[in-house]
Amino acid sequence: MYGLDNVGNIKANGDKLYYLKDHLGTVRVVMDTTNTIVAGYDGACPALLPAGGR
Repeated sequence: MYGLDNVGNIKANGDKLYYLKDHLGTVRVVMDTTNTIVAGYDGACPALLPAGGR
């Protein structure tokens, strides 16, 4: 999805992912259409981590 604010993306296989951002616009969580967290941002680590990973 494109526009003034990127809110997610659609993968080649049709899966849709949505970005949840904090008040500064930093992506904190990536969720799929079933509201399952597929990646999350750990404040101590500057990268998105797989769900449940550290």
